[in-house]
Amino acid sequence: MIEDEKINLLEVWNILIGRKVIILSVTLFVQFLTVLYALFATPIYRGEVLLAPAQEDNRSKMSILAAQYGALASLAGFDFGGLNSNKIDEYIALIKSRAFIADFINEENLMPILFEDDWNKDENKWMVEKNDIPTIGKAYELFSKDIITIDKDKESGLVSLSIDWRDSVLAANWANKIVKKFNNYQKRVQVQDSKKSLDFINKQLENTSIVENKNTLYKLIEMNTKTLMIAEITDEFAFKVLDPAVVPEKK
Repeated sequence: MIEDEKINLLEVWNILIGRKVIILSVTLFVQFLTVLYALFATPIYRGEVLLAPAQEDNRSKMSILAAQYGALASLAGFDFGGLNSNKIDEYIALIKSRAFIADFINEENLMPILFEDDWNKDENKWMVEKNDIPTIGKAYELFSKDIITIDKDKESGLVSLSIDWRDSVLAANWANKIVKKFNNYQKRVQVQDSKKSLDFINKQLENTSIVENKNTLYKLIEMNTKTLMIAEITDEFAFKVLDPAVVPEKK
């Protein structure tokens, strides 16, 4: 009986030792694979820009116009309210839109960079068949899902725009360029809207002979001119850069 118990204990001990060996072997193998991945995997770098809604400053300037012209500003369709959360969400959606990203990719000639495995640098042409050449739609999918990330802090309202890429210099450059491009885009929109308003008001002025109406239109012209001036002298029109992207060490 005692001999049987000794045999059973010995068997249990051997089983435990065997399992320890298996566990240790698996652990060492996983660690080995991790080291191999770290050595041979392409590193990913992150360029990040910290942004604040710039139009709070712009609209504080424009609020002076609202105080000067009062109800006339509303009559002309001007909105001098603060930049709310919905507007920031709209800006983020515009930056991540297919039209904006596709335009950025074409403007910066990024197709050969995004799909470098299919591009022959020496001959400056695609190495794949015509039907397999990457499309701008495929580039947009890659850029929007794997490269660009935009987050908004709900409490502070600050926005961070990040670019993840295997080239650290490009990661920082793209992040900064996207912000600059979007600010310029929003600035152009405001300038164009103000100029259209001025053209419309001037035509109305030509078609009226009533003094009171003319005085109102002159005030609208003055207000539009000041709004146009504010837009033209403001570079950071939509977002103010608090901390630009620098060449990162790693993601």
